[in-house]
Amino acid sequence: MVVAILIAMGIGIHLVVSKNAEQVQMQDAAKKAQARIEFEARQREYCEAEKNLWVLASASQVEVRDLSLSPSTYGDDYSVPAAAKNNSTFKISTLQLSIIAA
Repeated sequence: MVVAILIAMGIGIHLVVSKNAEQVQMQDAAKKAQARIEFEARQREYCEAEKNLWVLASASQVEVRDLSLSPSTYGDDYSVPAAAKNNSTFKISTLQLSIIAA
């Protein structure tokens, strides 16, 4: 009789502990999901803000002068020195040139 009571108590304790562990796992999963959602929202906000920092000036607003193309001493690389005059109302910090050689 005592053995049966001890077995029943052991089973009961095991069930309580496993339910608590399951609840803790569910809470952890919910916290991780919430953290992921918050991270993605912050990432979207950052990307939108970063996009707004970059403005494309049209090619007609930038004068490229004294452009020359010279081969590098290393492999297939080329050097493209040039001067640029900014005719736009934006501060230009970077130029992207597309050069097609025929």
